[in-house]
Amino acid sequence: MDERFGRKEPPHIVRRLLQDLKQDQEESWEEFAERAQELATDGYPDTPDRFVQTLATYAFLKGCVDKRAALTAMDKNLDSLDQKVQHVRSVVANQKVIMGTRRTEIKGVSCMEQNDDNEDQQETSIRAIMKSEEGTYQMNNFEKRLKKTEDDLLETKIMVKKSND
Repeated sequence: MDERFGRKEPPHIVRRLLQDLKQDQEESWEEFAERAQELATDGYPDTPDRFVQTLATYAFLKGCVDKRAALTAMDKNLDSLDQKVQHVRSVVANQKVIMGTRRTEIKGVSCMEQNDDNEDQQETSIRAIMKSEEGTYQMNNFEKRLKKTEDDLLETKIMVKKSND
């Protein structure tokens, strides 16, 4: 009956999920810790709570987005998952105060083809995308200025070509 109505996945599959657990970008520390705890509990059903807590803590630290904060928390010999979560939260806050916010990460690479009269060129454009306060993505200001400069250069080339003809 337990197999039919109880757990959704067999413990050996849940253990693999726990092993590969990664924090989602928008997931809070508490939500991620809870997910690690649930997977550890479901993956090791007949195991003492102390051992399950240790496994959940290890999976939480291993899957944290901020590896530097996780490493600092791992160095501390704290007893519970809740203490580790609070320590990671504290380390991340301290890092923001001391080092500022993270640098913009490159989120996308796009290719575009340009036809300059009879020439076919393929250029690679790397775009830096930042998250705004509202949660929407916006193009980096530098990329906008670069695009305008490229457009102006293309217009100048066309004008020079017309004047030479």
